[in-house]
Amino acid sequence: MDTGRSTSSRKGDQRIINLAKEVSNSRDRKLSALLLSLKSILDEFPLGSEDGARIRQEIWQYNLLKVLVLVLRQDFSIIAGEWSTAAQLATILR
Repeated sequence: MDTGRSTSSRKGDQRIINLAKEVSNSRDRKLSALLLSLKSILDEFPLGSEDGARIRQEIWQYNLLKVLVLVLRQDFSIIAGEWSTAAQLATILR
């Protein structure tokens, strides 16, 4: 069963690659919902583990953290989930 994980550090996690593609092709109002999927990916990899470091490096390399910070600067009163979505996104930065 393919979970989207990759054992090769050169290839990268397919979920991160797909998310980066979706983010680059998405409209601003949909970015919040897309970026929320980072939470479930990060939850699979403990912070101090080798895999955790690798997945966080991939997120950094694909500029997803930069996009996340920019998304957090918007007015969430017009975004689905409003400020609850903003709070959930902010927890990803921990």
